[in-house]
Amino acid sequence: MKKLVLALVLMISINAFAQDLKPKQKQKVEATVDNMAEVMELSADQKAKILDIKIEQEKERIAIVSKTEKGSDERKAAFTELYKKYGKKQKEIVTPEQQKKWKNRPKE
Repeated sequence: MKKLVLALVLMISINAFAQDLKPKQKQKVEATVDNMAEVMELSADQKAKILDIKIEQEKERIAIVSKTEKGSDERKAAFTELYKKYGKKQKEIVTPEQQKKWKNRPKE
């Protein structure tokens, strides 16, 4: 049942891809990617690809938030799948050394 609900949520979230992020949301994503670029020493090409991924991820995250109840198992499952999906995409772009730099960065 959870997988069915998750699949439904993810299908609905595809509609969110047609929407643009609000300026504040886009700024937040860009700031995150700028930080990643600095910490991980990303090339311009890597940074552009990561930005595209992070924008897609944010749109999908927003769709999940709008379609699920806070604290629900469905939301937790959807977020788990979301982070796995985009984590995998990110790992395809950056090197293991860059991943290590990001993982070991000082947290604020």
